[in-house]
Amino acid sequence: MIDMTRMNRRGMLAAGSGLALAAASGSAWAETSTADAQLDALLDGQLQAGLDRAPEVVTGLGLDVGARAAQRFKLADRSQSAATAARDKAAADLAAVRAVDPTPLSAEARLSREIALFQLECSAGYRAFPFHKSESWRESPYIVSQIGGVYSTTPDFLDAQHPVKTAEDVDAALSRMAA
Repeated sequence: MIDMTRMNRRGMLAAGSGLALAAASGSAWAETSTADAQLDALLDGQLQAGLDRAPEVVTGLGLDVGARAAQRFKLADRSQSAATAARDKAAADLAAVRAVDPTPLSAEARLSREIALFQLECSAGYRAFPFHKSESWRESPYIVSQIGGVYSTTPDFLDAQHPVKTAEDVDAALSRMAA
């Protein structure tokens, strides 16, 4: 049995080492969690900005309620200026993710960073095509093709994903059809 009333040199060293280890691991954990939180905030901001530009995606995910309810009445801007702005935003997003130092990140956050880099680098390849279409799930160097385009994806979207359960839903669908 250990006598807890008397402190010896070994006990003092063990307690001091344990305290130092706890402090060091707490500091490392705090640094990692701070870096993880910063990456999470960056990626979440990029996601939210992407959702702002993609009303059909918002509806498809069921997020067109509350603060995003107005998006149920809209279609994505498919103009050339919107495509140029999206390319510029993608380049800025890629640069921002590349600027994140992976060293202090947890394994999960490093994986999130690598996934984001992969997706953004793939999208960057399409910047060579000034006239391309970008949809939520694919990019293509062709504005018009027999495989798909707004002429087929919008009616499919309105039929399969746009809910029509209330009078407001009908108004939203008609607003999208008029766009």
